[in-house]
Amino acid sequence: LFSNDKNGVQRAKFSKGSGVIAVADSNFFYRDKSGKLNSRLSTTSIDISEASEKELTLTYDSSWRRSPQEGKVVISFDDGEEKILKNIPSGNKYGINITETLRFKVPSYARSAVVSWDYQGENNWWWALDNIKLVDDSKKIYFDEDFNDIELKSFSQEEAQGDKGYREYATNNGLLGV
Repeated sequence: LFSNDKNGVQRAKFSKGSGVIAVADSNFFYRDKSGKLNSRLSTTSIDISEASEKELTLTYDSSWRRSPQEGKVVISFDDGEEKILKNIPSGNKYGINITETLRFKVPSYARSAVVSWDYQGENNWWWALDNIKLVDDSKKIYFDEDFNDIELKSFSQEEAQGDKGYREYATNNGLLGV
């Protein structure tokens, strides 16, 4: 459905994403332009106890359409304070089909980490993610997620409480009760 590009908005250009992808899409969230979508996708707690003081590399495939939206990638160690790994200010050209690579050093005390992607948008465009991986220099994998094993649920009007944009989209595209 994400690649359904009826209005020429270039969603189909996210060819690095395949199968199930994660999407925060404020364009379909509020069609009346009165709201702002605040969305966060976070990993589960990742065991990095063997990575103390090592450099780790976070990679993910990303599709971002600029406009009045903002995003950032943050990490927290052992449920502590968040550190910004990547900041995407409003209006910033970021890329419709890119692989992002972010490197960071693991503090000596850290035993776990949680990575989060924050998105804020106002009835405009999206941020889509796929193929998230966290590795060290020896290519040891600490986290690997392509979302393809996630069981998707059916969309129904009863479940879309208050979400006028998605309910309208589902109704107009024959998705209710699917």
